[in-house]
Amino acid sequence: MGQFKVLDRDISEGQPGDNRTARYYDMLTWGEISDPPKVSIRERDKTRRCSFSIRWKKHTFVNCVVIEKDSPGAYLAAQELRKGDTVLLAGRLREYTYTPTKGKRAGEQIQGQDAKVSVIIPQRLIGKLMETMSEGEPEDETEGLYIDEETGELEW
Repeated sequence: MGQFKVLDRDISEGQPGDNRTARYYDMLTWGEISDPPKVSIRERDKTRRCSFSIRWKKHTFVNCVVIEKDSPGAYLAAQELRKGDTVLLAGRLREYTYTPTKGKRAGEQIQGQDAKVSVIIPQRLIGKLMETMSEGEPEDETEGLYIDEETGELEW
């Protein structure tokens, strides 16, 4: 399970009490990739984008999009994500409400969230980085060192 944090509700655009408008926040969230990323090109302006969703709490998802021209590094990272990966994301969140007309939740007001992501840090990347860093470490100089119980002195 992931966790979600709104960094500053005071900069929200829209009226927090008005369900007809969307509210925007700067966000930091971490969770599990629930759908594999999909790369697409918007026809209108030929913008390349990568979209995916994350689960940050049981039954709570955020649909995410990374636009290549806005965040090229995040776009490359997003393409390499796999379902089940744990990630840390930063960007701009939009909260909105809608009422579906079809399906089992027809007529019920639902709150949705989507995010334009500008930073992606996959946990796999951090694990690999830590593994690589530990390969170059010098040998443990204290290996074989113990304390003599009778004298209380360190011995090799």
